[in-house]
Formats: sequence, C-alpha cells, structure tokens
Amino acid sequence: MEQRHLRYFVCLAEELHFGRAADRLNVSVATLSQQLRALENELGARLLNRKTKSAISLTQAGSKFLHEAKAAVLQFDRAALIGRKAGRGEVGTIVLGYVMAAVTSGILQKVTRTFGASRPEGFFQLQRLETYAQMEAVAKGRLDAGITRALKRYPSGLTGIRIHTEPYILAIPEGHRLARLKAVEPLELVREPLLAAILQAETRFWENLISPSAPHTPLNIVARAQDMLSVLALAASGLGIGAVTKSHERIAVPGIAYRRIAGPGSQSETAIIVRSNDTNPLIRSFLTTTRRLRFDTVHHG
Repeated sequence: MEQRHLRYFVCLAEELHFGRAADRLNVSVATLSQQLRALENELGARLLNRKTKSAISLTQAGSKFLHEAKAAVLQFDRAALIGRKAGRGEVGTIVLGYVMAAVTSGILQKVTRTFGASRPEGFFQLQRLETYAQMEAVAKGRLDAGITRALKRYPSGLTGIRIHTEPYILAIPEGHRLARLKAVEPLELVREPLLAAILQAETRFWENLISPSAPHTPLNIVARAQDMLSVLALAASGLGIGAVTKSHERIAVPGIAYRRIAGPGSQSETAIIVRSNDTNPLIRSFLTTTRRLRFDTVHHG
C-alpha cells in the first residue's frame, strides 16, 4: 500500500464522485478506478459502492477505513513538512553550552531569543560548562555548539567565531586597601594574594598583566578555581584578589568590591565554537543568525 492509494481513497470519499475526484487529483478516471481496485484487493474489502458509473457511496468498511486513512495522510504530510523544515534548518534542538559570562553579558539571551524568534520550532537545551569542558563536549558530539572564551588556537576539528569583547576587572575583598581606589595599577598587585580560574592559569593571565610593570617578579597565586563564580566566592571570603570580566559586575556578591584595572588592562573575547565539519542545517542556520547579531562591546567605564 502506498500513500497515494490513501490520498485517492480520501478524495473519493470526500467527493463521492469519480469525475470530481479525478479532477482534484489531476488523474484520469480510469487511473483512479484502477488504484481503488488495487487498494481494495490489498485490503480484501470493498470500500465503495458504485451507485452509477460516476457516483459512489462508502461501504461500512470504507467508513471505518476513512478515519484511519485521513489520519495516515495527515501524519505523512506532517512528516514531510518536518523533513523539509529540518533540511532548511528550521526545526530541531540545539544542545548549547555556555560560560557564565555569556549570561552576565546578555550574549546567551540575545542569541537564543533572536534565533528562537526566527525559528519557532527550533529549541535549545542549555548546559553551563567552562571553556575547555565545552570544547571536549563539542568535539565528542555531546554539545552541538558552545559559547566560550575565545582562544588563539582551537583543537583540531573545532572552529571558533569571535562575537564579543569586554575588559577584565578586579574582584577585591571589601576592606582591602586596594578597594579604596577607583582603578588599580598592575604594579600594585605584585605581592597581593591572587586567584586564578583554570583558563587564566593556562593562558598566564596574571603574568601577562603584571610582568610588563614588574619583570622577573614572582607572583603570589594562592588558589586556582574551576570557574569565575568560584573566583568570586574565594574573593568574597577574603582569600585573595580575582580578575573577572566586566559583565560579572552585575553579580552582586556580598563582600566584593569591583575595580577597574588602570591602563590598557586585559581584554576577554567570547566565541561561538562548533565542529568544523558539522553539516547539520540547524547548526548552520544558527551560526548564520549569530554572525548577523551585533553585541555591545563593554569598555572601561
């Protein structure tokens, strides 16, 4: 049984006339009659009573079969529609990773809202992971894409698209002498207890920030944290000074004073990462939408 047999039967049942049904289907009456007989033979049941040469009525079996035939045609049409939409990248679920700064900066909200508005049948499943964990998850297919810290180089098989830049600021325990300043010179940090997130440690963030002002001076990194929120927790506990992106200033953590870094400071870039060879139309559509967005670059205030 083919779906055209069901379509022909449903049309005949609606018109109850071979000529009108044939016109609607754009086939000959002979073809329509032949296809109906093939369907009845396959089912082993008579579906229509021929009143005249053209006019017909449904048998009891035909009436019962009509309900199921209509449902099957509708389901087939829905499946075909979903297939076409999926091929155009209009439907499906994107498993998206993100770092906390993607929320505090508004990037995650803008990306998901904009894409959701243009793709009402596209959905997101969100997972908060740090940059390196996202890269591993994207590479292994556990994530479709990630909003991460941008790197100079990405692991083989991954591509990063830079979308946003913002400066680092200092998270200083309240009551600390440097909290009295509006901006802190990097030289002031030389002997202070410093906190580093994993990515900062890997990229030698503190060394790159302070060494130009105090070359060959060892730094006092007292703790390394899994993520920026942990850096804030350690700083609020008075254990050291952390560096977070400016958008983290929106997180009101008791016990912390946020201060600018004097001079050019250091910038953090955010990127969308995906698999280089990903041919999923939904992901390609997501990247196209993201590339068109404009994210406000946060400057020193």
